[in-house]
Amino acid sequence: MTWNNTKAHATNAIVWMIDASGAGGAGRPASPEVLYAYRAIPVGQNPDGSLGIPLWDTTAYGNTTPGNPGAVKFVVPTVVDGKIFLGAGAQGFEPASASCPVPTTSVQPTACGGLAMYR
Repeated sequence: MTWNNTKAHATNAIVWMIDASGAGGAGRPASPEVLYAYRAIPVGQNPDGSLGIPLWDTTAYGNTTPGNPGAVKFVVPTVVDGKIFLGAGAQGFEPASASCPVPTTSVQPTACGGLAMYR
């Protein structure tokens, strides 16, 4: 969640969510991860608890270059100076494959990671 700290209330807060349902696995390449931004709505103003329609999302980037990174589980977006950084896998990476081997003390995959920056 981010907000403009010059305000005394959270009406300008944004909740960031990631859809990583396309996370890769052995024999299954990762599909693009999607980042969503929702307006944070105080419970008193929204008793059903839904976030409503996204303000913005990265679905338009899809598989373009650089596009959305490949989905991985348990990723948290990082917001710095108005930019959103999203770390994940390289597009189409496949864990435990020849191009993305399981890390060991002697093998550190370099083609598996990806980073996207959005403004």
